[in-house]
Amino acid sequence: MKVGDLVARAYAWPELVSGIIVEEHEDTMKVENHPTDVWKYNEITFDIAWSDGSMSTEMLEELEFLKDVIDEDQ
Repeated sequence: MKVGDLVARAYAWPELVSGIIVEEHEDTMKVENHPTDVWKYNEITFDIAWSDGSMSTEMLEELEFLKDVIDEDQ
């Protein structure tokens, strides 16, 4: 997924609300107090502008492409 993609929430929500990815963030996460970098990983999150006027930050696993959600409903 990338900035500009149309998305929907992948988790249970009372209604289908479409959104657009407006920003992508990549942060390096590390387990605290671990002496090596073995427990380091990159976490990608997206800022979403939802069609209901709200904004949220979502992980990749929390999103689906809007076209895929619409295709499932037909």
